[in-house]
Amino acid sequence: MSSNGSKLGIKRQEDNDTNRDFQYNSMTNDATVASTPSLQLMPDQQDQLQLMPISSTGSQKLQRDVDLDKMRKEARKSKMVKKMEKKAGVNNKTFGELVSSGPGGTGTTMGKNPTININENSTEEGAVEGYAHELSNMVNAKKTYKINKDARSGKITSADEYADKIMEIETEAVLNSGIASLELGYSLDHGAEANEIIEQLFNKKLSYKKAFDKMYELQSTAVITSGSDAGRNARDYYKSIFNAMPKRPK
Repeated sequence: MSSNGSKLGIKRQEDNDTNRDFQYNSMTNDATVASTPSLQLMPDQQDQLQLMPISSTGSQKLQRDVDLDKMRKEARKSKMVKKMEKKAGVNNKTFGELVSSGPGGTGTTMGKNPTININENSTEEGAVEGYAHELSNMVNAKKTYKINKDARSGKITSADEYADKIMEIETEAVLNSGIASLELGYSLDHGAEANEIIEQLFNKKLSYKKAFDKMYELQSTAVITSGSDAGRNARDYYKSIFNAMPKRPK
């Protein structure tokens, strides 16, 4: 959930008078509703950025306390998850230190020492999907930290440049977690166009680069459909994060 409590649902803007759904679902602490990738500057951690994706999916019975070991065991049936764990440095020894379950949205703190939080109210499947998404963000934690640092120092000079870089990371997370979901036999719920891109990538009908470019384009033309930010272009949402950052004097 964003700091203002708004729910974020995303779908594409009208293209030639045809409204094409691009639904990542709403970000919320309610475990019966899935969440959307979003970004939030932590108020007490000016050098950190939090990427907050899937909190839950489906209509399974809620888990007030997520069984993290069970979640990881299920997730590791995916080759993509195993690959991302290796890149992120998550293993049997580090898992307990890097991954926890508690209140608030599922997300990754993007500081020098990133950690993952899994929403304590997630469904079993939602916890696994959120973990997969966050592993991708953790793999890119150093990159995200540098983007955030460069934005504050003035090396990144515009909100557009910042939005481009953050959207690249979020696009990668959507693709990687989508592949993991298909490997685990889960249904995709990102909307028809996004689902098709992930399925084509999974079935090797699209290269990763082509799938990335198509998914990035979808994110670039998305609009927020609910909450206090309803009607805003998703790209503008990322730009607003840059504009809200305290900048160091040049």
